[in-house]
Amino acid sequence: MDGIMKTEFVDFTEDIIVRALDGLAAKPVLMLFPTRQSKLRGMQMFQPRWDFTPHVFFTMDEWKESLQQHDRPLLREEKRTLTLYQSLSDEDKDFFHCHDYFLSIELAHQFFDFWQELAEECVEMDSVEKVLLQKQTAGDWQWQTFQRMCSIRDAYRAKLDDIHATDAIFSAIDVPTLSSDFAEIRVVNQFYFTALEKQLLSHFDEIVTIYVQGPSSCYDSDRMQLTEDFGAHCLPLDCKERITVITSADEWEMLARMAELSKSGHPLMIDFKPNRQPYAGMLSPKIFSQPADTTFAATALYQFLQLVLDVYHSRVFDGSPFLLSLPALVQLFNADTAVSAMAPQAEVRQSIRQRLFYFIERSYQFIDFRALEREAPEVRSTIMQVFHLVRRLDDVTDIPAFTSLLLQDFRADVLLASDAGKTDIYTQFYASLADFATLDEAAVIISWKRIFPTHTGAQILRLFLDYLKAKKLRYHFDDLPKHRIQCTSLQDTRNMNYPLVFVLNVVEGILPAARQQQFLLSEQQRKTLGLKTYGDIRLRDKYYFYRLLAGSGKSVLFTRLNSEKNIEVSSFVEELLLQGMAAEQPSPPLPSANAAACKALLGSADAKYAPCQLEDDFFSFTFDPGELAENTLPLSPTSWQQLAANPFEFYIQYIGSLRERAPRLDTDYTARLTGIISHGVFENIWQRLIEVYEGNKMHHNFLHTARNHALRGIQHYLTYDRNFRYYSPHNYSDIYFHKVFIPLLQRGVERFFYALHNQLHLSDTPLEVFIEGRDDAGFSLAMPHGVIIRFTGRPDLRIHTENGARIIIDYKTGAMDASRLKKYTEQLQFYELMFYPQRTGGEDLESYLWFIEQKQMHRITNRISLEEAILEVWDGLEQDGFVIPPRRAPYERTDITRRDKQGDIQ
Repeated sequence: MDGIMKTEFVDFTEDIIVRALDGLAAKPVLMLFPTRQSKLRGMQMFQPRWDFTPHVFFTMDEWKESLQQHDRPLLREEKRTLTLYQSLSDEDKDFFHCHDYFLSIELAHQFFDFWQELAEECVEMDSVEKVLLQKQTAGDWQWQTFQRMCSIRDAYRAKLDDIHATDAIFSAIDVPTLSSDFAEIRVVNQFYFTALEKQLLSHFDEIVTIYVQGPSSCYDSDRMQLTEDFGAHCLPLDCKERITVITSADEWEMLARMAELSKSGHPLMIDFKPNRQPYAGMLSPKIFSQPADTTFAATALYQFLQLVLDVYHSRVFDGSPFLLSLPALVQLFNADTAVSAMAPQAEVRQSIRQRLFYFIERSYQFIDFRALEREAPEVRSTIMQVFHLVRRLDDVTDIPAFTSLLLQDFRADVLLASDAGKTDIYTQFYASLADFATLDEAAVIISWKRIFPTHTGAQILRLFLDYLKAKKLRYHFDDLPKHRIQCTSLQDTRNMNYPLVFVLNVVEGILPAARQQQFLLSEQQRKTLGLKTYGDIRLRDKYYFYRLLAGSGKSVLFTRLNSEKNIEVSSFVEELLLQGMAAEQPSPPLPSANAAACKALLGSADAKYAPCQLEDDFFSFTFDPGELAENTLPLSPTSWQQLAANPFEFYIQYIGSLRERAPRLDTDYTARLTGIISHGVFENIWQRLIEVYEGNKMHHNFLHTARNHALRGIQHYLTYDRNFRYYSPHNYSDIYFHKVFIPLLQRGVERFFYALHNQLHLSDTPLEVFIEGRDDAGFSLAMPHGVIIRFTGRPDLRIHTENGARIIIDYKTGAMDASRLKKYTEQLQFYELMFYPQRTGGEDLESYLWFIEQKQMHRITNRISLEEAILEVWDGLEQDGFVIPPRRAPYERTDITRRDKQGDIQ
C-alpha cells in the first residue's frame, strides 16, 4: 500500500498499551483499539497523567461510526428486520421459504451481514457478478440467489424511503472529504483491517502509526496483516517454563484439576462459548466473576411468558371453548416461581400439579372447561386463569393492547418482583418495553395483521420474547470475595496481559473453530473477492492465543482427549509442544473428579472428599404395620407384581407415595391409549346388550353381535364418549388411528364374538354377564399383626353359565409373547382368587386372554398357588423388611422353553 504510515513492532514480552501511550503529543491524539476492553484499559492507564489535552479513545468500529453522516433515523435490530420482512415480495418468500416472519430472521441476518461485509471490503457489484458468472467455479443457484438478494436490497431501500429512515448497509463514508482534528492517530494492534479501514488510515497516512505486537518477519506492512508464517516458533524461548498443558478425559476431570490449581492463585479463566457448556449454570459467583450478569431468559417473567405461549400453541379447537395440552400445562405449573402470580400459595400449586398428573395417569392428552367441573375451587379457578390468558391473547392486535395485557392480565409487576431484589430487572424491562413500543410510534409497522395474519397477539408476544432474550441483567451480590476467578473470552484478551491464565476446552473444533459454510460464496470465491476466509479466521485465533500466552506470566492450558467421542487436542497446542514452547504435565487418576468439580463450581473448593460409607441395611425399609392406613394394604395385580419383584420400590411408590411422574406424553396412539379405547368399545357393546335384555342376564346369539354390533359400537364410542377428545393426540397420528387401527379393532371385536360362539360355545345359552366397573368382589386376606390385604381391580369380563361354569376374560392389545403371557397369567389368577376364592383351579373356572390385534383367544393353564406366593412374600417382609432383591443374571429373568432353545440352535 502506498503511503508513509509508520509501523512500530512491539515485543511479546512488552505491554503494547504502555508502549502506545508513551509520549503522547501535546496536541490531540486519536487512539484506536480493537476491543472495548483494551480501550477501557488504555483510558484507565492514561487517566493519572492526563493533562486535559483532548485525546480521544475509540474502538475501530466506534471511529467508523462517528465518520458516518445520516440525514434520516438509522434502523437497528428488530426494526430493520421487521422492515425488511415487509419489503419481501411473495416471490422472495417462496424463494427463501420464509412465509413466516420468524422464519425470515435467519435470512435477515444473512442479508445484512452480506451487504455490510461487501461495503466494508469495498467490493463492487460488478466484481461479485463476474465471480458468480464463472460457470467452472459457480453454480446457477448462486447467481439466482445473488440476483434475488439484489432485488430485495432495492425493495428494502424503497421501503426505507417510504418511512423516511435509513440503514447501515446504505451508509457510506466519503473518504476524500474527511479532515482530521488530530495531530496523530495511533492504532493499537489491530489484527485484521477491512478495505474501508485501510482507505481511512491511508487517507491520514502521514499521522498514522500502527503498533504491532509480534515479529516483523511475520508481518506484511503493505497489506497490513500477519503472514501465514506466524506460528509457535515466533514465541519467546522462555515460554516453556511459563506454559503448561494438562490433558483430561472429560469436562468434569478438567474442572476438578482447574479447581485444584486455582487454590494457588487468582487466575483469569478463558472459556469458549461457556453458556453452551454443561457446567454453565453451576458457576458460583463466590468463585467466578462470570455470573455477574445474566440474560433476561433466566427470569421468572420471561419463563412465565414463554410457558404461556407454549400452552397457547398447544390448544385444539375440539372442546368448550378449546382444549389445552396437559404436558404444556404441567410444564407451566412445574415452574414454581413463574406461576406465583396466579397461585401465590405453594399448597395450591402442589394441588394443581397432583390433579394434572392424575389426568395424565388416565392417559388424557388435553383438558377443557368440562374436565375441571369437579375440581376443587382453588384448583379450577387457577387453571381457568390460563384459559383466560390464552383467550385474551387473541384480542391483541397492536402494541398498546399487548402492553395492557402484559401489565394487567399477566401481572408483570408481580413476576418482576421475584428478581428485583438481586438484579436491575425493573430498569431493563421497562426500558425494553418502551423501546419495543416505538415499533408502532416510528411508523415501522403499518398493520400488525399484515405481518402476523393469524394469532397476532401470540406472535407479538413471541416477538417481544425474542427482543428480551438477549437483554443483560446485572446481578447485585453482597459480601462477595475481593479476589475471584475472572472469566472472559479469547476475543476480549486482545492487547491485555495477565499474571496467571487458565484456558479451558482447548480442543480441535473449538480452538481453532470448526470450518463453517459461509452464506452464498465459497471459500475460493471469497478469497478472489478479497473477503475474509476461514484461513484468515484461523490465523487470527492463533495470533490472539499465542499473543496471550507470550504476554502472560503463567498459562495453564486445559485440553481434552477422548477418541470415543471424537475429541482431539487442539492443533495449536500440538504445535506448541512440537516447537518445545510448552511443558506437558502428567495427569494421574483423580478420584471423585465429578464430586470435586461440583464442589468447586458451587463454592466449596476447600471441602474434603471421602467415600460415603453406607450401612448394610441402607437400601431397605423396616416392616411397620403402623405405616399402613387403617392397617390395610391394598393390592392390585400391578402392585402385587411390583411387590414380588422389588419390595424396596414398592414401599417407595405405594407406601411412601413417591411415584415417578411423567410430565410429557407420547403425542401418538400408544399401546396404553389404544387399550383404553378398545376396552371402552367392548364395554359399550356389552352395555348395549344389557340394555336390550334389561339386565345382565341374556340368551344371545353372538354371531349376530359380531356381524352387526362391532362397527356400530366403535362409531358410538368415538361419537359419544366424552373422554375420547381428551385421549386423542389431535395430530397426524389421527390418520393412522382411523385408517389402520380402527379397521384392526373392528376385526378384533368381530372375531372375539365369533370366538364366544365357535370356541366357547356361549351362543343361545342362558348367561349372566358382568362387565368391568359393575361390581367389586371385596376379597381380602387376614395377615399377622391384624393387617388386612385387600385385593383391588376388576377383570374386563366375567360370564356365568347356567350349568355352573365361570369364565374370566381380559382384553389385551399389542403382541403376544412369553413374558407378557406370564405377566397376564398372574393377573388373571389374581382375579380368580378375588372373585372365586373357593373354586380356584376347578374345572368349572376358566380364564382367557383375548389379544385384539392377533385375534387369538388364549386359555391359561400354567397356574401357580398365588395365595401361597403372597404369604411367602409377606414372611420375607416381616423378616427382612422392604429390601432390594439381589441382581440376577439376564437369563434368570426369562422363562426358557423348548421352543426357545430350538430357535437358538437354528
